[in-house]
Amino acid sequence: MAFSINMGEAIPGTEVIESVLGQTEDFKRFFLNLETATAEQQKTCSNFLALVGGHATVNITNSAHDFNDVTFIAAGTVELDVVEVDYKSLTSANKGKINAFAELLKSIAE
Repeated sequence: MAFSINMGEAIPGTEVIESVLGQTEDFKRFFLNLETATAEQQKTCSNFLALVGGHATVNITNSAHDFNDVTFIAAGTVELDVVEVDYKSLTSANKGKINAFAELLKSIAE
């Protein structure tokens, strides 16, 4: 399943400060407000962000989840670059972080 994701902080003054939103390849939409998310959901998102870093666009290749063009919107500094993360070359622990994030998105998609 492929995801298109916008993640991070919205424009100052808007209601949603930190969110994960987007849609799956079968057009199911997902939205998660990180201010009201459970502690487990926040940890899953935090682990994913720590793994992929603060880049403008991230492509995670060779993954069953097919994360392409993961886009970050943040109030802080974001490197304006495109990076690729090869899922197959990651440790089991880091693969687990990507898998947990994908499962979270699938679980909230409507």
